[in-house]
Amino acid sequence: MTLPMKNKIHLFMLKLTSIAFVFTLFLPNLFASDFPNYKVGSGSEFELSLKNVKTKLIVTIAAQSPGRLVTEYYFNSPGLVAPMEMWQQFHLQKSAHKNLKITKGFFYTHQTKAPQPLPKENLQGTEALPIDGFMIQNPKDIQKFFIAKEKVSTPAGSVSAAHYRVSTGTQTIDFWISDQAKPIGLVQLKSTGTKPDQNFGLKLKQLVSNVKRKIDPKKAVPLTEQGRSFLQLNKVGRLKLN
Repeated sequence: MTLPMKNKIHLFMLKLTSIAFVFTLFLPNLFASDFPNYKVGSGSEFELSLKNVKTKLIVTIAAQSPGRLVTEYYFNSPGLVAPMEMWQQFHLQKSAHKNLKITKGFFYTHQTKAPQPLPKENLQGTEALPIDGFMIQNPKDIQKFFIAKEKVSTPAGSVSAAHYRVSTGTQTIDFWISDQAKPIGLVQLKSTGTKPDQNFGLKLKQLVSNVKRKIDPKKAVPLTEQGRSFLQLNKVGRLKLN
C-alpha cells in the first residue's frame, strides 16, 4: 500500500518513538533492582536514521518516584514545508516481582493542540519493533546476549560500551550500552531485517540536562477524532512505508 507523503511522515514519526521507547523500558533494569535516583530533565539526544531519512530524537526523564518512572520523547521529522514535531510520554511502574508495566501513555503535537492519551494498542510497539519480542525484564537475562566490550565512535565522542545482540523472527538488533551514557544508557543501535522497516540505526549525539517536559497529564483531553485518525496510521504496524 502506497501512502500519501503526509501519512508517510506521520507513520515515520510514530515508528521512531516505538524504537526508542522499547529500549528505554529495559535499560533501567540493567543498573539497579529498582529505579535509580535519576535527575529529572536528564537524558540523551540521538541521531536516528530510517529509510535514508535522519531525525533528532531526545529521550528524557520526566518524573520519578520509588518504583515509578516517566519518560518523555521529543522528535522531529522532515515535513512537507517545515519539520513536524511530536512528543510522547510513557509511565512505567514496577510490580512487587520487579517486572515493568506500562500504566499509561500520552502524545502531543502542535496539530492536536493538547495532550491526548495513547490507546492500549499504541503501547504495544510496531511491526518494526514489537515489544514482546525484545523486552528484557530480568537484568540477568541481558548477559546471554553479550558480544564484547567495544569502543564506539559517535557524534558525542568515543565511548567504551558493552555490545549486545538480540534476534527474533527475521530481525536482529545490535545495541551498545554504557554507564557513561546514563540515565538512558544507550550509545548505539543497529537493526537489520528482511523487511524494509526493520532496517534503521541510532547513535548518541549528546547527553542533555534540564529539559522541561512538554506533556502535563493533568491537561490532557480525551482522545479526539483528529488524534485517533493520526494514531490509526500506526495501528499494530499494519501500514507500510512503501
